Amino acid sequence: MRNWLKQAVKRAEADGVHFSIALTPHTFRHSYIMHMLYHRQLSKVIQALAGQRIRARWKSIPGYLRWTWLPP
Repeated sequence: MRNWLKQAVKRAEADGVHFSIALTPHTFRHSYIMHMLYHRQLSKVIQALAGQRIRARWKSIPGYLRWTWLPP
């Protein structure tokens, strides 16, 4: 995934596309979780779909909610 992503970013930059943030697999993970929060997905569903790492850090979800202005 990481090599494919680096190649895609290089091709996009060669075509004149510039990204305001670094694109990494971690960026996509955050985006995925944020989209689920925006659509008011249940926390258990987010935990299941995001995988084991989010279960261990589930206390970080209020941080996501602060960024989005969504009530917990």
